[in-house]
Amino acid sequence: MRAEAPRLLFQAHSRRGLGHLARGLNLARAVRDLAPGAAICFHVSNAGAASCCPAPYRCLIAHGVADAMPWPDAVEAVAPDITVFDTVLRPHDVAAARSRRAFVFRKQHEARHDELLASGLLDQMDLVIVPHAEEEFDDPLPTHIRRRTAFVGPIVRLPSADAQAALRRKYGIADGDFILTSTVGGGGFVETASRLFETVWVAHALIAPLVPRLRHIVVLGPQSTHTMAALPGMIVVQSEPELVNLLALSSLVIAEGGYNTVNEVRAVKAPAVFLPGTRTYDDQEQRVRGLEALGLADVLVGPPIEMAHALAAIATSSDALRGMRESYAADRVEPGNRAAAQRLLDLVR
Repeated sequence: MRAEAPRLLFQAHSRRGLGHLARGLNLARAVRDLAPGAAICFHVSNAGAASCCPAPYRCLIAHGVADAMPWPDAVEAVAPDITVFDTVLRPHDVAAARSRRAFVFRKQHEARHDELLASGLLDQMDLVIVPHAEEEFDDPLPTHIRRRTAFVGPIVRLPSADAQAALRRKYGIADGDFILTSTVGGGGFVETASRLFETVWVAHALIAPLVPRLRHIVVLGPQSTHTMAALPGMIVVQSEPELVNLLALSSLVIAEGGYNTVNEVRAVKAPAVFLPGTRTYDDQEQRVRGLEALGLADVLVGPPIEMAHALAAIATSSDALRGMRESYAADRVEPGNRAAAQRLLDLVR
């Protein structure tokens, strides 16, 4: 048994989105629950991402600051026992990591999946963590990779009653208010974020006269460059660190279809309407269509004006919202945070 606390270094690509960092933070919390003395460090792309890295963890920034630290230097400075990569593997980054290596292998486009397998980089991983249920991850893995793979289920931040009470005070939320939350996650994907915001602003104008106790909170995202003037009945914030707890309070959520947002929505059982965006590595529409098939959400695609009218119809339909909530009664998902953290710690024990 290893006597001293382990050192973990997470590579969290975060140039536009924050999904890799969010998943790493969820894993880090679970690691600290099991090994409170664990030394945990994140390597992120820019200062915007670093602002989302809580004080208990060391955060090194790759670009754009005076004390920027490229990846090889970060590896040297941290000297980790375990290096954790997420979604993206680059040969020179993998080569620089001389510790035990783990890879969080999120479901990807088929071409990306095949490209990664062909690269041989998975052969250099001591552990592959798949943050999906095995039946959801339907792309095959070679036997030699499968032996080192743990299908743990979604890695997702879980809600807190205390945090929700604090949010009620922060936003002046009262019992009986209709809480509409709109979010694009990290906010760095400008084109798809603009499409969602355009839809949301039109929809708000349609919804507000019909919902007297509407409180609409729009989260632009820490990486967003949008400057949006709030409409009457709307609160616009750059970021909300307790987003999962805001989702838990929501009567309806409007979002794209990122891994973390979708799994957080499902974890808190919030009715949702998804406007999936286009991404390089994964298929957001496929992800949210899965929830739609279970009756947990609606999915809208098309011109913003058409989506806005459809969105307003859903938001003002008690039958539609009740149907989603009733469907959640039969939905069971087991978070994989603790199982993944245990497998990481097993690498050095």
